[in-house]
Amino acid sequence: MAGILVDGVSNVRSLVYAHTSAVTAGQIIVINGQVFMAVNAADANVLNVYIYQGRITFVKNAGEAMAPGELIYWDATAGEATKVSTDNTKIGICLEDAASAATSVLVMLREKI
Repeated sequence: MAGILVDGVSNVRSLVYAHTSAVTAGQIIVINGQVFMAVNAADANVLNVYIYQGRITFVKNAGEAMAPGELIYWDATAGEATKVSTDNTKIGICLEDAASAATSVLVMLREKI
């Protein structure tokens, strides 16, 4: 499932990059240990805009409750946000309660420093 941008364009940080695989709008990718969201669909090796900071709704792991302030990670294999850090890439922090039955979670996507 794709991510959904919650912030307005002026509140996000992005970069232009030519990914080696085709992407769809909202697709989450990991490059060099950093989580990005594609703004537009693009073919492989074509420049596209990717968000690396902003409020984004991610599909989440079913059965995990998430609370504001908790660290959230991207499980690229499952294609979902999780609280499990092992073998996953840090996204940022949870911004709103997401019950275990919820299918998505609002996260502040943050660049790694």
